[in-house]
Amino acid sequence: LVTAAPETTPGALVDQLADGGVLVAPLGPRDATQELVKLRKRGSDLARESLGAVRFVPMVRGHSATAARP
Repeated sequence: LVTAAPETTPGALVDQLADGGVLVAPLGPRDATQELVKLRKRGSDLARESLGAVRFVPMVRGHSATAARP
């Protein structure tokens, strides 16, 4: 479950999914309604299901909680 909204599907996260893996993430622009989507990886295919409209904080490129830890 991704808890910050990238504008587009984050390829780096999709690449980490195993076959049959599921990623739930909000997608969309920072200042507008976003869409909560469920992505399921099947081989090289990615199935997308809309779960409704949401508003999350934006995903910030190049920052992570683990990077700030000693």
